[in-house]
Amino acid sequence: MTAKRGSPMREFYLSRARVLFARRNLQGIRKYLSCTYLCILAAPKKAAVYLLHGQGTLAKATLCGTYRGMFVQYR
Repeated sequence: MTAKRGSPMREFYLSRARVLFARRNLQGIRKYLSCTYLCILAAPKKAAVYLLHGQGTLAKATLCGTYRGMFVQYR
């Protein structure tokens, strides 16, 4: 494992990977529903849990990773 558990880098890349997986591997309405779910429910909930536990850097990394996965073009 290159990124330790509970590190902001790991949370960023895991969040980004979830969105990229949906964007690349799903089609049609499933793709849009999955991305919507990740952006509106899953990532904010995970960030809120981190904030409640006093881990602001992990909350920020989760939201930034989701944003980058949605709006930055990758090849």
